[in-house]
Amino acid sequence: MEPTASEKDILEIVAYYKKANNILLSRKMGSTTEYTNFLCKSLVKNEYLSRIGSGLYTLTFKGKAVVEKMKK
Repeated sequence: MEPTASEKDILEIVAYYKKANNILLSRKMGSTTEYTNFLCKSLVKNEYLSRIGSGLYTLTFKGKAVVEKMKK
């Protein structure tokens, strides 16, 4: 399943910072941490993000491919 527009925003932010937590993501998106947590869980479930440690996320190969596709 293709990521939603908001999920793609998350992927772009994580790509820029290499790894990110919900607080950083919510600040950059201007949304609540609950909403970014919901989006991140969906992205992990669909293998676009990987959770590394306590609340830190990084891109998977699949996530990197989506970000590269958005750049074109």
